[in-house]
Amino acid sequence: MFTQQIRKEHSMKPSELIQALFYAAKANRPTIIWGDPGIGKSHIVYHVAKKLLKKKLYEFRATLLDPVDLRGLMEIKNGRTVWAPPIFLPTKPNGVLFIDELPTAPPLVQAALYQLVWGGKLGEYELPEDTIIICAGNNENNRAAVNRMPTPLANRFIHLFLEVSFEEWIEWAIQNGLAIEVIAFIRFRQALLSTFDPKNLEKAFASPRSWEFASDIIKQKPRKDILIHLLRGTVGKNVAEELYGFLEDWELLPDPIKIMTHPSKAEIPEKPSVLYAVIQALAKMVNKNTMQNFLEYANRLRENGKSEFAMAMITDALSRDSSLKESSAYIKGWFAKNSDLYVQTR
Repeated sequence: MFTQQIRKEHSMKPSELIQALFYAAKANRPTIIWGDPGIGKSHIVYHVAKKLLKKKLYEFRATLLDPVDLRGLMEIKNGRTVWAPPIFLPTKPNGVLFIDELPTAPPLVQAALYQLVWGGKLGEYELPEDTIIICAGNNENNRAAVNRMPTPLANRFIHLFLEVSFEEWIEWAIQNGLAIEVIAFIRFRQALLSTFDPKNLEKAFASPRSWEFASDIIKQKPRKDILIHLLRGTVGKNVAEELYGFLEDWELLPDPIKIMTHPSKAEIPEKPSVLYAVIQALAKMVNKNTMQNFLEYANRLRENGKSEFAMAMITDALSRDSSLKESSAYIKGWFAKNSDLYVQTR
């Protein structure tokens, strides 16, 4: 199949894909994004259209249409029948037409899009000036009800492949206010950010999208017996049970306020899951007034052979508030003493 021929090293991180879509749009060439379910394909298209290209977004899901729906209905004008284009097609210039779930659409619908994708026409309809086409879909080899894309249609696109990026997801999760328990857990168990397996028949699985759902659930603080069922139905049975155990460790968390008040004497947990919870709590609460104590605890982590935790704590704090990087406590109290860590992590 077409996507099976593409090796994994051809996949792109979200930040790289955003740039690629931007330049493809500037070149006025249609693109299609391939990737596993739930990893943020649609979110990236919205970002590129609205934030980078400053264009209005028009969207439709190809799976919901029959071939005749694309052409619209006939009406009579001046004694002749003409086609009335459907409302989801752009009528004003300078837009982005986003066709989602294209590979999942029936072959006849895909065939009906040949002319629109390449020539900007659909019968009498013409795409308005400066309108860009971006499509998205699940990989053909991941058991997602995908129909193989006909070669003539495939040849009309620039094909871009999206992969999950742990570092970029952490930054996104922080900036979008996901539950700190979820962020701490994914820092603890990076491999569980995305567990999609086309051979696994379980309905729920972990993905960036389902972790956002899990965050919303945890914030509601349901009873434990209800919580475990909700998590199983969101990220899958095995992942949910591991997360549930992590949340129980969360209850063993030392008081973050006491750590921030007396960093030189505060406990440093030995259990990794508890320590990941501690650094996430501290990274969320630090501000300019507490930065000195925060970094004192970070230095203690490094002195105790836990540089990885110190770096993660500081990285997440700066993702939440980049102005902390300008504080003298950070410049003199941390970076000057630990600049070697940044060389190692490049």
